[in-house]
Amino acid sequence: MKLRLCILLVVPLLLAAMPPQDQSGGTDEMHLAKTILKRVAPSIVKVVAENAKKYIATGVVTEKKYILTSSLIADHPHDKLYIETEKRRQLPVSIAGIDPESGVLLLKSDADLPPALKLADLPDTGDRVLLVGLFYNRFPAIFSGILSTVADDFLLVDAAVAPGAAGGAVVNLQGELVGIVRGLFSYSLSPEYTFRDHSAEILISSRQERENGALCYAVPAGRLRWVSDQLKRFGRIRYGWLGLDLDGLTREVGMVAPGSPAQKAGIQAGDQLLEADGIALQSNEEIMRFIRSLEPEKQVRIKLLRQGKHLVKEAQITERPRPEEFDRAFADANRDWPFDIPPDSLPPRVKKIQYFLTGTGAALGIDAIEITPELAQQFAIREGHGLMISRVYPDTASAKAGIKAGDIIVRLAGKEIASNDHLRLTLQGVPKKKPVVVELYRNRQVLKITLTPDEETDIERKIQVFQEKLGGQWTDIRRINEENKKKYEDEIRRLREELEKLKKKKGEKDDRPDN
Repeated sequence: MKLRLCILLVVPLLLAAMPPQDQSGGTDEMHLAKTILKRVAPSIVKVVAENAKKYIATGVVTEKKYILTSSLIADHPHDKLYIETEKRRQLPVSIAGIDPESGVLLLKSDADLPPALKLADLPDTGDRVLLVGLFYNRFPAIFSGILSTVADDFLLVDAAVAPGAAGGAVVNLQGELVGIVRGLFSYSLSPEYTFRDHSAEILISSRQERENGALCYAVPAGRLRWVSDQLKRFGRIRYGWLGLDLDGLTREVGMVAPGSPAQKAGIQAGDQLLEADGIALQSNEEIMRFIRSLEPEKQVRIKLLRQGKHLVKEAQITERPRPEEFDRAFADANRDWPFDIPPDSLPPRVKKIQYFLTGTGAALGIDAIEITPELAQQFAIREGHGLMISRVYPDTASAKAGIKAGDIIVRLAGKEIASNDHLRLTLQGVPKKKPVVVELYRNRQVLKITLTPDEETDIERKIQVFQEKLGGQWTDIRRINEENKKKYEDEIRRLREELEKLKKKKGEKDDRPDN
Protein backbone atom coordinates (compact mmCIF):
# COMPACT_ATOMS: atom_id res chain seq x y z
CA MET A 1 0.00 0.00 0.00
CA LYS A 2 2.85 2.39 0.87
CA LEU A 3 4.71 1.47 -2.34
CA ARG A 4 1.62 2.17 -4.45
CA LEU A 5 1.14 5.58 -2.76
CA CYS A 6 4.77 6.48 -3.37
CA ILE A 7 4.43 5.78 -7.10
CA LEU A 8 1.30 7.88 -7.35
CA LEU A 9 3.06 10.84 -5.71
CA VAL A 10 6.26 10.60 -7.79
CA VAL A 11 4.53 10.50 -11.20
CA PRO A 12 2.79 13.89 -10.78
CA LEU A 13 6.07 15.41 -9.57
CA LEU A 14 7.88 14.08 -12.65
CA LEU A 15 5.19 15.43 -14.95
CA ALA A 16 5.37 18.84 -13.28
CA ALA A 17 9.15 18.94 -13.78
CA MET A 18 8.86 18.27 -17.58
CA PRO A 19 8.80 21.31 -19.91
CA PRO A 20 5.40 22.04 -21.43
CA GLN A 21 5.09 20.36 -24.81
CA ASP A 22 2.09 19.65 -27.02
CA GLN A 23 1.62 16.42 -28.96
CA SER A 24 3.03 17.95 -32.15
CA GLY A 25 6.39 18.61 -30.54
CA GLY A 26 5.82 22.34 -30.08
CA THR A 27 9.00 22.92 -28.03
CA ASP A 28 11.20 21.36 -30.71
CA GLU A 29 9.46 23.33 -33.46
CA MET A 30 9.92 26.64 -31.64
CA HIS A 31 13.59 25.86 -31.06
CA LEU A 32 13.99 24.94 -34.75
CA ALA A 33 12.27 28.17 -35.87
CA LYS A 34 14.59 30.25 -33.70
CA THR A 35 17.63 28.37 -35.01
CA ILE A 36 16.58 28.92 -38.64
CA LEU A 37 15.81 32.59 -37.99
CA LYS A 38 19.25 33.10 -36.47
CA ARG A 39 20.82 31.43 -39.53
CA VAL A 40 18.73 33.20 -42.17
CA ALA A 41 18.20 36.71 -40.74
CA PRO A 42 21.71 38.06 -41.60
CA SER A 43 20.97 37.45 -45.32
CA ILE A 44 17.65 39.33 -45.16
CA VAL A 45 17.69 43.09 -45.78
CA LYS A 46 15.22 45.94 -45.77
CA VAL A 47 14.96 47.59 -49.19
CA VAL A 48 14.12 51.31 -49.04
CA ALA A 49 13.10 53.59 -51.90
CA GLU A 50 13.16 57.13 -50.58
CA ASN A 51 11.69 60.33 -51.95
CA ALA A 52 9.40 62.58 -49.96
CA LYS A 53 8.18 59.25 -48.55
CA LYS A 54 9.82 55.96 -47.70
CA TYR A 55 8.68 52.78 -49.45
CA ILE A 56 9.93 49.48 -48.07
CA ALA A 57 10.16 45.84 -49.09
CA THR A 58 12.16 42.82 -48.05
CA GLY A 59 15.24 41.68 -49.95
CA VAL A 60 17.40 38.55 -49.91
CA VAL A 61 21.13 38.46 -50.55
CA THR A 62 21.62 35.58 -53.00
CA GLU A 63 25.12 36.30 -54.34
CA LYS A 64 28.19 38.30 -53.37
CA LYS A 65 27.06 41.54 -54.98
CA TYR A 66 23.36 40.88 -55.64
CA ILE A 67 20.04 41.11 -53.81
CA LEU A 68 16.69 39.82 -55.05
CA THR A 69 13.53 41.63 -54.04
CA SER A 70 10.02 42.49 -55.23
CA SER A 71 9.64 44.66 -58.33
CA LEU A 72 6.93 46.60 -56.46
CA ILE A 73 9.61 48.74 -54.84
CA ALA A 74 10.63 50.06 -58.29
CA ASP A 75 7.07 51.24 -58.98
CA HIS A 76 7.60 54.18 -56.64
CA PRO A 77 9.55 57.26 -57.81
CA HIS A 78 12.66 57.66 -55.68
CA ASP A 79 15.75 59.81 -55.34
CA LYS A 80 17.53 57.33 -53.14
CA LEU A 81 17.61 53.53 -53.13
CA TYR A 82 19.40 51.60 -50.43
CA ILE A 83 19.27 48.52 -48.23
CA GLU A 84 19.43 48.23 -44.48
CA THR A 85 20.97 45.12 -42.94
CA GLU A 86 20.08 43.35 -39.73
CA LYS A 87 22.89 45.32 -38.06
CA ARG A 88 21.32 48.61 -39.24
CA ARG A 89 24.01 49.31 -41.86
CA GLN A 90 22.73 51.35 -44.79
CA LEU A 91 24.26 50.39 -48.16
CA PRO A 92 23.53 52.03 -51.54
CA VAL A 93 22.23 49.79 -54.32
CA SER A 94 21.35 50.15 -58.00
CA ILE A 95 18.84 48.33 -60.20
CA ALA A 96 20.54 45.63 -62.29
CA GLY A 97 17.34 44.49 -63.99
CA ILE A 98 13.67 43.67 -63.58
CA ASP A 99 11.39 40.83 -64.65
CA PRO A 100 7.82 42.18 -64.76
CA GLU A 101 6.41 38.71 -65.44
CA SER A 102 7.66 37.13 -62.20
CA GLY A 103 7.70 40.39 -60.25
CA VAL A 104 11.40 40.01 -59.36
CA LEU A 105 13.89 42.88 -59.13
CA LEU A 106 17.66 42.34 -59.07
CA LEU A 107 19.69 44.90 -57.11
CA LYS A 108 23.46 45.32 -57.22
CA SER A 109 25.79 46.78 -54.60
CA ASP A 110 29.54 47.38 -54.64
CA ALA A 111 29.60 47.35 -50.84
CA ASP A 112 30.37 44.30 -48.72
CA LEU A 113 27.02 42.57 -48.39
CA PRO A 114 25.90 40.15 -45.67
CA PRO A 115 26.37 36.43 -46.41
CA ALA A 116 24.34 35.04 -49.30
CA LEU A 117 21.52 32.58 -48.70
CA LYS A 118 21.88 29.22 -50.42
CA LEU A 119 19.20 28.40 -53.00
CA ALA A 120 17.37 25.09 -52.49
CA ASP A 121 16.24 22.50 -55.02
CA LEU A 122 12.57 22.28 -56.02
CA PRO A 123 10.58 21.32 -52.89
CA ASP A 124 7.55 19.06 -52.61
CA THR A 125 3.94 19.96 -51.99
CA GLY A 126 3.24 19.68 -48.26
CA ASP A 127 6.76 20.64 -47.13
CA ARG A 128 6.99 22.82 -44.05
CA VAL A 129 8.48 26.26 -44.71
CA LEU A 130 9.22 29.48 -42.85
CA LEU A 131 8.78 33.01 -44.18
CA VAL A 132 11.39 35.50 -43.04
CA GLY A 133 11.12 39.21 -43.80
CA LEU A 134 9.52 42.42 -42.63
CA PHE A 135 6.31 42.89 -40.69
CA TYR A 136 5.34 46.42 -41.64
CA ASN A 137 8.56 48.22 -40.58
CA ARG A 138 9.61 45.63 -38.02
CA PHE A 139 12.59 43.51 -38.96
CA PRO A 140 13.06 40.59 -38.95
CA ALA A 141 9.73 38.77 -38.65
CA ILE A 142 9.03 35.06 -39.12
CA PHE A 143 5.90 33.13 -40.15
CA SER A 144 5.27 29.42 -40.51
CA GLY A 145 3.34 27.54 -43.19
CA ILE A 146 3.28 24.70 -45.70
CA LEU A 147 3.63 24.58 -49.47
CA SER A 148 0.08 24.16 -50.76
CA THR A 149 1.09 23.90 -54.43
CA VAL A 150 4.47 23.58 -56.13
CA ALA A 151 5.27 24.28 -59.79
CA ASP A 152 8.34 25.25 -61.78
CA ASP A 153 7.30 28.88 -61.96
CA PHE A 154 5.29 29.49 -58.77
CA LEU A 155 4.74 28.36 -55.19
CA LEU A 156 1.53 28.70 -53.21
CA VAL A 157 2.22 28.98 -49.48
CA ASP A 158 -0.31 28.47 -46.71
CA ALA A 159 0.89 31.50 -44.74
CA ALA A 160 -0.25 35.09 -44.40
CA VAL A 161 2.01 38.01 -45.32
CA ALA A 162 1.97 41.57 -44.05
CA PRO A 163 2.83 44.83 -45.84
CA GLY A 164 6.59 44.98 -46.31
CA ALA A 165 6.92 41.20 -46.61
CA ALA A 166 7.01 41.23 -50.45
CA GLY A 167 10.46 40.08 -51.52
CA GLY A 168 10.94 38.09 -48.30
CA ALA A 169 12.52 34.66 -48.06
CA VAL A 170 10.62 31.37 -48.08
CA VAL A 171 13.05 28.88 -46.52
CA ASN A 172 12.98 25.16 -45.81
CA LEU A 173 13.85 23.56 -42.48
CA GLN A 174 17.52 23.55 -43.49
CA GLY A 175 17.48 27.33 -43.86
CA GLU A 176 17.84 27.20 -47.67
CA LEU A 177 15.99 29.62 -49.94
CA VAL A 178 12.97 27.89 -51.47
CA GLY A 179 11.49 31.05 -52.99
CA ILE A 180 10.79 34.76 -52.67
CA VAL A 181 7.42 36.13 -51.59
CA ARG A 182 5.60 37.95 -54.36
CA GLY A 183 2.47 38.87 -52.42
CA LEU A 184 -0.98 37.75 -51.36
CA PHE A 185 -2.53 35.11 -53.56
CA SER A 186 -5.44 36.45 -55.58
CA TYR A 187 -7.74 34.86 -58.09
CA SER A 188 -9.81 36.26 -60.92
CA LEU A 189 -13.42 35.36 -61.53
CA SER A 190 -14.84 33.17 -64.28
CA PRO A 191 -16.29 34.83 -67.38
CA GLU A 192 -19.51 36.67 -66.56
CA TYR A 193 -21.03 36.26 -70.01
CA THR A 194 -20.16 33.91 -72.85
CA PHE A 195 -21.44 33.71 -76.40
CA ARG A 196 -20.41 30.84 -78.69
CA ASP A 197 -21.41 29.51 -82.04
CA HIS A 198 -19.65 27.26 -84.53
CA SER A 199 -17.34 30.01 -85.78
CA ALA A 200 -16.84 32.47 -82.95
CA GLU A 201 -16.50 32.79 -79.19
CA ILE A 202 -16.95 36.00 -77.21
CA LEU A 203 -16.12 36.23 -73.51
CA ILE A 204 -16.76 39.03 -71.05
CA SER A 205 -15.15 38.79 -67.64
CA SER A 206 -14.32 41.04 -64.73
CA ARG A 207 -10.73 42.14 -64.25
CA GLN A 208 -11.30 42.46 -60.54
CA GLU A 209 -9.34 40.02 -58.41
CA ARG A 210 -10.10 38.74 -54.96
CA GLU A 211 -7.32 38.29 -52.46
CA ASN A 212 -7.03 35.34 -50.12
CA GLY A 213 -5.38 36.60 -46.96
CA ALA A 214 -4.45 33.09 -45.79
CA LEU A 215 -2.32 32.26 -48.85
CA CYS A 216 0.69 33.90 -50.45
CA TYR A 217 2.32 33.53 -53.82
CA ALA A 218 6.09 33.02 -54.20
CA VAL A 219 8.64 32.72 -57.00
CA PRO A 220 10.58 29.41 -56.66
CA ALA A 221 14.35 29.19 -56.38
CA GLY A 222 14.78 27.53 -59.79
CA ARG A 223 13.02 30.43 -61.48
CA LEU A 224 15.08 32.88 -59.41
CA ARG A 225 18.33 31.32 -60.67
CA TRP A 226 17.23 31.73 -64.29
CA VAL A 227 15.89 35.27 -63.83
CA SER A 228 19.02 36.36 -61.95
CA ASP A 229 21.28 34.93 -64.66
CA GLN A 230 19.29 36.65 -67.44
CA LEU A 231 19.28 40.01 -65.69
CA LYS A 232 23.02 39.89 -64.95
CA ARG A 233 23.87 38.95 -68.55
CA PHE A 234 21.44 41.13 -70.50
CA GLY A 235 19.81 43.54 -68.05
CA ARG A 236 16.44 42.14 -69.13
CA ILE A 237 14.69 38.79 -69.62
CA ARG A 238 15.08 37.31 -73.09
CA TYR A 239 12.05 35.05 -73.38
CA GLY A 240 11.95 32.56 -76.21
CA TRP A 241 9.20 33.05 -78.79
CA LEU A 242 7.69 30.75 -81.38
CA GLY A 243 4.89 33.04 -82.54
CA LEU A 244 1.81 30.95 -82.00
CA ASP A 245 -1.30 31.07 -79.87
CA LEU A 246 -2.91 27.96 -78.40
CA ASP A 247 -6.64 27.32 -78.16
CA GLY A 248 -8.35 26.32 -74.91
CA LEU A 249 -6.87 23.21 -73.28
CA THR A 250 -6.36 21.17 -76.42
CA ARG A 251 -2.69 21.95 -77.28
CA GLU A 252 -4.01 22.96 -80.70
CA VAL A 253 -2.54 25.94 -82.49
CA GLY A 254 -5.16 28.66 -82.85
CA MET A 255 -3.16 31.35 -84.60
CA VAL A 256 0.31 31.68 -86.13
CA ALA A 257 1.89 35.13 -86.35
CA PRO A 258 3.00 36.04 -89.88
CA GLY A 259 6.79 35.88 -90.30
CA SER A 260 7.21 34.13 -86.94
CA PRO A 261 9.47 31.11 -86.29
CA ALA A 262 6.34 28.92 -86.20
CA GLN A 263 5.21 30.06 -89.65
CA LYS A 264 8.72 29.69 -91.09
CA ALA A 265 8.83 26.14 -89.71
CA GLY A 266 5.53 25.27 -91.40
CA ILE A 267 3.38 25.04 -88.27
CA GLN A 268 -0.28 25.74 -89.05
CA ALA A 269 -3.48 26.61 -87.20
CA GLY A 270 -5.14 23.35 -86.13
CA ASP A 271 -1.86 21.48 -85.52
CA GLN A 272 -1.68 19.75 -82.17
CA LEU A 273 1.71 20.06 -80.44
CA LEU A 274 2.96 16.83 -78.85
CA GLU A 275 6.70 17.09 -78.13
CA ALA A 276 9.57 19.56 -78.21
CA ASP A 277 13.15 18.26 -78.29
CA GLY A 278 11.86 14.87 -77.17
CA ILE A 279 10.04 16.27 -74.13
CA ALA A 280 6.34 15.35 -73.97
CA LEU A 281 4.12 18.42 -73.65
CA GLN A 282 0.97 17.62 -71.69
CA SER A 283 -0.76 21.00 -71.55
CA ASN A 284 -0.83 24.48 -73.05
CA GLU A 285 0.85 25.79 -69.90
CA GLU A 286 3.75 23.35 -70.28
CA ILE A 287 4.18 24.28 -73.95
CA MET A 288 4.30 28.04 -73.33
CA ARG A 289 6.57 27.66 -70.31
CA PHE A 290 8.97 25.48 -72.30
CA ILE A 291 9.09 27.93 -75.22
CA ARG A 292 9.65 30.93 -72.93
CA SER A 293 12.58 29.19 -71.25
CA LEU A 294 14.44 28.56 -74.53
CA GLU A 295 17.38 30.75 -75.52
CA PRO A 296 16.75 32.89 -78.61
CA GLU A 297 18.45 31.49 -81.76
CA LYS A 298 18.10 27.95 -80.41
CA GLN A 299 16.89 25.27 -82.83
CA VAL A 300 14.03 23.13 -81.53
CA ARG A 301 12.44 19.98 -82.98
CA ILE A 302 8.66 19.97 -82.61
CA LYS A 303 6.54 16.88 -83.04
CA LEU A 304 2.93 17.59 -83.94
CA LEU A 305 -0.28 15.96 -85.12
CA ARG A 306 -2.01 17.26 -88.28
CA GLN A 307 -5.22 15.64 -89.50
CA GLY A 308 -4.20 12.29 -88.02
CA LYS A 309 -0.60 12.37 -89.30
CA HIS A 310 2.52 12.79 -87.14
CA LEU A 311 4.95 15.43 -88.42
CA VAL A 312 8.25 16.86 -87.17
CA LYS A 313 9.12 20.52 -87.72
CA GLU A 314 12.38 22.40 -87.05
CA ALA A 315 12.03 25.95 -85.71
CA GLN A 316 14.57 28.57 -84.66
CA ILE A 317 13.43 30.36 -81.51
CA THR A 318 13.62 34.16 -81.46
CA GLU A 319 13.34 36.65 -78.61
CA ARG A 320 9.77 37.47 -77.62
CA PRO A 321 8.74 40.91 -78.93
CA ARG A 322 7.92 43.79 -76.62
CA PRO A 323 4.20 44.10 -75.78
CA GLU A 324 3.48 46.74 -78.44
CA GLU A 325 5.37 44.70 -81.07
CA PHE A 326 3.66 41.52 -79.87
CA ASP A 327 0.24 42.99 -80.67
CA ARG A 328 1.42 43.97 -84.15
CA ALA A 329 2.91 40.51 -84.72
CA PHE A 330 -0.55 38.97 -84.49
CA ALA A 331 -2.32 41.85 -86.23
CA ASP A 332 -3.10 39.88 -89.39
CA ALA A 333 -3.87 36.57 -87.70
CA ASN A 334 -5.28 37.70 -84.37
CA ARG A 335 -9.04 37.78 -83.92
CA ASP A 336 -8.91 38.75 -80.25
CA TRP A 337 -10.30 42.25 -80.76
CA PRO A 338 -11.76 44.44 -78.01
CA PHE A 339 -15.07 46.11 -78.81
CA ASP A 340 -16.93 49.00 -77.26
CA ILE A 341 -19.64 48.48 -74.66
CA PRO A 342 -21.25 51.59 -73.15
CA PRO A 343 -20.15 51.84 -69.46
CA ASP A 344 -23.69 52.68 -68.33
CA SER A 345 -24.92 49.38 -69.76
CA LEU A 346 -22.57 47.22 -67.67
CA PRO A 347 -24.33 44.73 -65.38
CA PRO A 348 -23.86 45.38 -61.65
CA ARG A 349 -21.32 42.64 -60.97
CA VAL A 350 -18.99 43.60 -63.83
CA LYS A 351 -16.95 46.63 -62.78
CA LYS A 352 -13.76 46.51 -64.82
CA ILE A 353 -14.44 44.72 -68.05
CA GLN A 354 -12.27 42.47 -70.19
CA TYR A 355 -13.63 41.11 -73.44
CA PHE A 356 -12.33 38.98 -76.28
CA LEU A 357 -13.65 37.85 -79.63
CA THR A 358 -12.13 34.71 -81.07
CA GLY A 359 -13.10 33.67 -84.59
CA THR A 360 -12.06 30.74 -86.72
CA GLY A 361 -11.26 32.49 -89.97
CA ALA A 362 -13.51 29.96 -91.72
CA ALA A 363 -17.30 29.62 -91.76
CA LEU A 364 -19.96 27.30 -93.13
CA GLY A 365 -22.76 29.87 -93.13
CA ILE A 366 -25.04 28.03 -90.73
CA ASP A 367 -26.58 28.16 -87.29
CA ALA A 368 -26.46 24.86 -85.44
CA ILE A 369 -27.53 23.40 -82.11
CA GLU A 370 -26.16 20.39 -80.24
CA ILE A 371 -28.45 17.38 -80.10
CA THR A 372 -29.07 15.36 -76.96
CA PRO A 373 -28.52 11.58 -76.74
CA GLU A 374 -32.31 11.20 -76.77
CA LEU A 375 -32.59 13.11 -80.04
CA ALA A 376 -29.65 11.17 -81.47
CA GLN A 377 -31.53 7.96 -80.73
CA GLN A 378 -34.76 9.32 -82.24
CA PHE A 379 -32.99 10.34 -85.46
CA ALA A 380 -30.98 7.08 -85.57
CA ILE A 381 -27.61 8.84 -85.21
CA ARG A 382 -25.19 5.98 -84.58
CA GLU A 383 -22.51 8.31 -83.19
CA GLY A 384 -24.88 9.41 -80.40
CA HIS A 385 -24.12 13.11 -80.92
CA GLY A 386 -23.96 15.81 -83.57
CA LEU A 387 -25.01 19.31 -84.59
CA MET A 388 -28.46 19.92 -86.03
CA ILE A 389 -28.53 22.77 -88.55
CA SER A 390 -31.27 25.24 -87.65
CA ARG A 391 -30.55 27.77 -90.39
CA VAL A 392 -28.57 27.97 -93.64
CA TYR A 393 -27.67 31.48 -94.77
CA PRO A 394 -28.05 32.32 -98.48
CA ASP A 395 -25.00 32.50 -100.75
CA THR A 396 -22.75 30.67 -98.27
CA ALA A 397 -20.62 27.56 -98.65
CA SER A 398 -23.33 25.37 -97.09
CA ALA A 399 -26.12 26.82 -99.23
CA LYS A 400 -24.08 26.34 -102.40
CA ALA A 401 -23.25 22.72 -101.41
CA GLY A 402 -26.90 21.84 -100.83
CA ILE A 403 -26.83 21.54 -97.04
CA LYS A 404 -30.28 22.08 -95.53
CA ALA A 405 -31.87 23.01 -92.23
CA GLY A 406 -32.55 19.81 -90.29
CA ASP A 407 -29.35 18.08 -91.46
CA ILE A 408 -27.25 16.74 -88.58
CA ILE A 409 -23.46 17.11 -88.91
CA VAL A 410 -21.44 14.33 -87.26
CA ARG A 411 -18.01 14.77 -88.90
CA LEU A 412 -16.00 17.44 -90.66
CA ALA A 413 -12.59 16.83 -92.24
CA GLY A 414 -12.58 13.37 -90.64
CA LYS A 415 -13.06 14.70 -87.09
CA GLU A 416 -16.12 13.90 -84.99
CA ILE A 417 -18.32 16.89 -84.25
CA ALA A 418 -20.31 16.81 -81.03
CA SER A 419 -20.56 20.52 -80.23
CA ASN A 420 -20.16 24.01 -81.65
CA ASP A 421 -16.77 24.15 -79.92
CA HIS A 422 -15.67 21.02 -81.81
CA LEU A 423 -16.81 22.53 -85.09
CA ARG A 424 -15.11 25.84 -84.38
CA LEU A 425 -11.79 24.21 -83.45
CA THR A 426 -11.95 21.90 -86.47
CA LEU A 427 -12.60 24.82 -88.80
CA GLN A 428 -9.56 26.57 -87.34
CA GLY A 429 -7.41 23.74 -88.67
CA VAL A 430 -8.79 23.95 -92.20
CA PRO A 431 -6.39 25.76 -94.57
CA LYS A 432 -7.90 28.61 -96.56
CA LYS A 433 -9.69 27.66 -99.79
CA LYS A 434 -9.22 23.94 -99.13
CA PRO A 435 -12.25 21.63 -99.68
CA VAL A 436 -13.41 19.52 -96.76
CA VAL A 437 -15.82 16.63 -96.44
CA VAL A 438 -18.89 17.12 -94.25
CA GLU A 439 -20.59 13.93 -93.04
CA LEU A 440 -24.20 14.42 -92.04
CA TYR A 441 -27.51 12.65 -91.53
CA ARG A 442 -30.58 13.53 -93.61
CA ASN A 443 -33.76 11.52 -93.29
CA ARG A 444 -31.81 8.84 -91.38
CA GLN A 445 -29.36 8.46 -94.27
CA VAL A 446 -25.63 9.30 -94.13
CA LEU A 447 -24.45 11.79 -96.74
CA LYS A 448 -20.94 13.05 -97.54
CA ILE A 449 -20.82 16.54 -98.98
CA THR A 450 -17.65 18.31 -100.12
CA LEU A 451 -17.49 22.07 -99.74
CA THR A 452 -14.94 24.87 -99.38
CA PRO A 453 -15.58 26.91 -96.21
CA ASP A 454 -16.07 30.64 -96.64
CA GLU A 455 -13.56 33.06 -95.22
CA GLU A 456 -15.05 34.68 -92.12
CA THR A 457 -15.49 38.36 -92.97
CA ASP A 458 -18.59 39.22 -90.99
CA ILE A 459 -17.01 39.47 -87.53
CA GLU A 460 -18.57 42.90 -87.06
CA ARG A 461 -22.01 41.33 -87.39
CA LYS A 462 -21.17 38.84 -84.63
CA ILE A 463 -20.11 41.69 -82.36
CA GLN A 464 -23.36 43.51 -83.09
CA VAL A 465 -25.47 40.39 -82.43
CA PHE A 466 -23.62 39.76 -79.19
CA GLN A 467 -24.02 43.35 -78.02
CA GLU A 468 -27.73 43.18 -78.81
CA LYS A 469 -28.08 39.96 -76.81
CA LEU A 470 -26.15 41.33 -73.84
CA GLY A 471 -27.92 44.66 -74.16
CA GLY A 472 -31.22 42.84 -73.77
CA GLN A 473 -29.95 40.91 -70.74
CA TRP A 474 -28.57 44.02 -69.10
CA THR A 475 -31.75 45.97 -69.82
CA ASP A 476 -33.64 43.18 -68.07
CA ILE A 477 -31.20 43.38 -65.14
CA ARG A 478 -31.66 47.14 -64.85
CA ARG A 479 -35.45 46.76 -65.18
CA ILE A 480 -35.48 44.12 -62.43
CA ASN A 481 -33.32 46.33 -60.22
CA GLU A 482 -35.69 49.27 -60.77
CA GLU A 483 -38.69 47.05 -59.99
CA ASN A 484 -37.02 45.80 -56.80
CA LYS A 485 -36.11 49.35 -55.83
CA LYS A 486 -39.71 50.48 -56.29
CA LYS A 487 -40.95 47.45 -54.36
CA TYR A 488 -38.63 48.26 -51.43
CA GLU A 489 -39.62 51.94 -51.51
CA ASP A 490 -43.32 50.99 -51.45
CA GLU A 491 -42.69 48.61 -48.54
CA ILE A 492 -40.76 51.27 -46.59
CA ARG A 493 -43.55 53.78 -47.26
CA ARG A 494 -46.16 51.28 -46.02
CA LEU A 495 -44.18 50.55 -42.85
CA ARG A 496 -43.78 54.24 -42.12
CA GLU A 497 -47.53 54.74 -42.51
CA GLU A 498 -48.16 51.83 -40.12
CA LEU A 499 -45.69 53.37 -37.66
CA GLU A 500 -47.47 56.74 -37.81
CA LYS A 501 -50.81 55.03 -37.20
CA LEU A 502 -49.41 53.21 -34.17
CA LYS A 503 -47.95 56.44 -32.79
CA LYS A 504 -51.29 58.18 -33.30
CA LYS A 505 -53.19 55.41 -31.52
CA LYS A 506 -50.68 55.46 -28.67
CA GLY A 507 -51.09 59.25 -28.38
CA GLU A 508 -54.88 58.98 -28.26
CA LYS A 509 -54.63 56.34 -25.54
CA ASP A 510 -52.25 58.49 -23.47
CA ASP A 511 -54.65 61.49 -23.75
CA ARG A 512 -57.60 59.58 -22.28
CA PRO A 513 -58.49 60.61 -18.66
CA ASP A 514 -58.07 57.95 -15.99
CA ASN A 515 -61.30 56.68 -14.51
